This record gives sequence, structure tokens and C-alpha cells, in this order.
Amino acid sequence: MPPKACLICERKDPKSVRQNGAFVVTCKQCGRYLINVGQAHIDADPEDLPLLSCAARQASESGSTLRIDHSSIPRLIAAHKGTSVTRNLEKLLQFLGRRAKHPSDAIDVYSESDFTVIDTDEPADVDVYLDWLEKDDLIKIEPNVDFRRVILTHHGWQRLQTERVSGGKPGTCFVAMSFDPSMIEAFELGVLPAVETDCGFTALRVDRKEHNNQITDEIMAGIRSAELTIADFTGHRAGVYYEAGFARGLGREVIYCCRENDFKERHFDTSVMNHVVWTDPTELRTKLANRIRATILPKA
Repeated sequence: MPPKACLICERKDPKSVRQNGAFVVTCKQCGRYLINVGQAHIDADPEDLPLLSCAARQASESGSTLRIDHSSIPRLIAAHKGTSVTRNLEKLLQFLGRRAKHPSDAIDVYSESDFTVIDTDEPADVDVYLDWLEKDDLIKIEPNVDFRRVILTHHGWQRLQTERVSGGKPGTCFVAMSFDPSMIEAFELGVLPAVETDCGFTALRVDRKEHNNQITDEIMAGIRSAELTIADFTGHRAGVYYEAGFARGLGREVIYCCRENDFKERHFDTSVMNHVVWTDPTELRTKLANRIRATILPKA
């Protein structure tokens, strides 16, 4: 039987569809997530459940669907603990930017269910953050009884655009992955068409670029100049971990990928990240293109 209440937040009557040994649950607070058939409860400290709700909702907002199981729960909760005030303000502004299709669009924010778009366990925090964004002239708020209607200002749109442009040249993508011959098809039939054909970006892989410099210099320059880095950890090359960390240190967007049979061997420091897990180049292309469309293109 499908769950009659959300297993994370216990809201009643979520939408549930059975799919490949799991239920796809859609909840107003937690977004869309997968739960194994037969899993009757979430094994976590009740005080941590709001953070698990944040993990599921934010993945759903970005176009991904988390599978919630006993092994993934601790790392998902850990990934949303201790988030800074500044980062939560960024998350909230980005959420509003994704929801608004046009500059004049109004977004209705319900703190009781939408607090999960940032990392907090307290719905009232959303109202505080909205007030701060309004004081910074990034949004305008039209208060209502049950919700707040928000419109991004010119400065708000400028902030979102500046974040995107300052993160490298728009439309460019650096690819960090193993150069082993066994990965040629993954790149040529998976990554390359997803990036260039499906999403209109330009892909850079340093071993396919003509240059007379040291390769490490080219790698650093490529990451600095790219809006987006795709890091595939299949084979667990140390260089890929370094390049992904360097990109994140610059504040760049990084999409994490790994072939399914290598996924369990991923290093601890990336285990909390939401990976695109694939089995063949065709699946890699589809999933990667969907991730770029959901999490990168809406910021344009």
C-alpha cells in the first residue's frame, strides 16, 4: 500500500505512485522523493527530520529525485546541517529566481511548507530571510494572511545574473573525468552530447585542447573560465577530486557523476553530494542533460 502520510514530515495524503520497487512520493513540504516499497518509517532522530525534508525538497526543486533509504539518511541530514546565514539567503533568492518565469512574476511563499527550500528546521526563519532580502532591495513583499507574495526587484535580478556571470564565462563547461580508453564512449556518447547538443554549452576537456603550456596550468585556467564543471568520479582519479574541489572553492557550479558500479567506492568527502549515477552512456546523457536543465539553465 502507498504511504498515507509523508514518511518524512507526516503531512497527510501525499501523492504516491509505485515505480520499480519504490514509491514516488510528492509532498508539499518535502517535494518529490523515492522511498523503497516496504519501508514503513524513517530511522532518524525526530529533531533531524526537518533537515531530511530540506534535502528532499531542494533536490526536487533542482529537478532531481532523492531515494530515501536507511543508508542515505545520515549523509543527507549531515549535508544540510550548519548552513551559514549568507548561504541560506542565496538559496532563497535562487529559489525565487527559479520560480519566476518573467521579471514581473509574483511568487507565493508559504513559510509552513516552503521553509525547506533553505536549510532550517524553523518555518519562521523564511520570514526573517525574506525581510532581509527586502531590506537589501532584492525583493518586494506583499503580505497576505496565509502567505507572502514576493516579486524580485531589478537589483534582485541583477544579483542573480551577477552570480551567474561572475562564475565564469556563461555557456562554458569544464569536464573533469578519467582519460582511460574505457571512458571514451561515456564522454563522446554521454557527456558531450548532453552538454553541447542538448543544453547548448561548450564543453572543454583538457586532453582534447591544443596548447603549449603545462597541463596543470591549462586545467586551472579551464576551471576558472568555465561557468560549470562536470566531474565524473568513475575510476576515482585523484585529479578529478582535486578539480571538483578547486571549482567549488571558486564558487562554481559542479555536477557530480559516477558510473553505478563505482559509486559505492566514492570518497567520504563527496559522499554527501547528489550524484548523477549512470549505467551506460545513453543513461548518462539523459540524466546529465536533465540535471543541467533543472539546476543551471534556470539561472540564466
